[in-house]
Amino acid sequence: MNVLVCGGAGFIGSAFIKSYHQNNRDSKITNLDNLTIGSNLQNLKELKDDPNYKFIKDDIRNESVIDSLVKDSDVTINFAAESHVDRSIANPKPFLETNIFGTYSILEAIRKHDKQFIHVSTDEVYGDAQGKSSFNEDSQINPSNPYAATKAAADNLVMSYHRTYGINCITTRCTNNFGPNQFPEKLIPKTIIRLLKNLKVPLYGDGTQIRSWIYVNDHVQAIESLIKKGKPGHVYNITAYEEITNKSIVEKILDILGKPREHLIVLSWIRTSSARVEPELVVATLAERLNQVESYAVQHRVDICVPGLVIERMPRPLRLKEPAILHLVIFRLQAFILAKLRHPEDI
Repeated sequence: MNVLVCGGAGFIGSAFIKSYHQNNRDSKITNLDNLTIGSNLQNLKELKDDPNYKFIKDDIRNESVIDSLVKDSDVTINFAAESHVDRSIANPKPFLETNIFGTYSILEAIRKHDKQFIHVSTDEVYGDAQGKSSFNEDSQINPSNPYAATKAAADNLVMSYHRTYGINCITTRCTNNFGPNQFPEKLIPKTIIRLLKNLKVPLYGDGTQIRSWIYVNDHVQAIESLIKKGKPGHVYNITAYEEITNKSIVEKILDILGKPREHLIVLSWIRTSSARVEPELVVATLAERLNQVESYAVQHRVDICVPGLVIERMPRPLRLKEPAILHLVIFRLQAFILAKLRHPEDI
């Protein structure tokens, strides 16, 4: 199979490429990425000389390039997107250009050449929970910031192409990802990096906002399942049902690094024209449709994986080089966190 991955040098896109390549050695993968903020070819350095992998630096809005690449591919997966909420508030224009017009460029090529398309969206399109316990795939989309609005617009555009032209497309909406190579502006890597530098960690709001987390490898495995068995025109929510407050995440990392609670600064939002109002999302999205596609089991949990991410971010002189010792350290860190979970009164 020939696979075109748009935005494959980013955090999730590169994880997909590595996972798909490992599971499908005979498939040829083309990675199109414009190498903007959040992209890093070092994420894929082990595939640089692989004959079944090719990188092309270009923009998904380049219709002629997209047309040629889609024509030669069996399936296109689009991870390319502007995705930072605060930046979308400061300057929405790049989000419209990439998330909407970039998706349009791909859709036109898909329609012309009758190929499969996986549109990777986000649970942020559902907006504020407003008392709901969870969202499912049939929930009304109600974006609350420019980033989410542009992704919702792209979702609607994809669905319109399915209904109007009958294209073979699937939309995925995933909860918060975490894992190796995540861009440092995100909560978990930002917290680890600041604490390793002995800096305080600011937490906006009161820290009680609930987020649902999923390890990036579980997310991309779900996408691979959908390529094989997903139903055209359907939306699939992807989640691990790990609902944790932002404050709890930061406190777990504080404990791993042996830092006192004083390193956590809880800030209150001040409403100004440029302030982001933090939506209280309850993102325990349903995954029944995915479970119907294929037996799908989440393999990674926050409490087991975060210690390894802490070690990954440590400066090289501090890293342990002996694998046996490293595994022992990770095991002890995992045991420590699990003990805290079993006895929350000790936290």
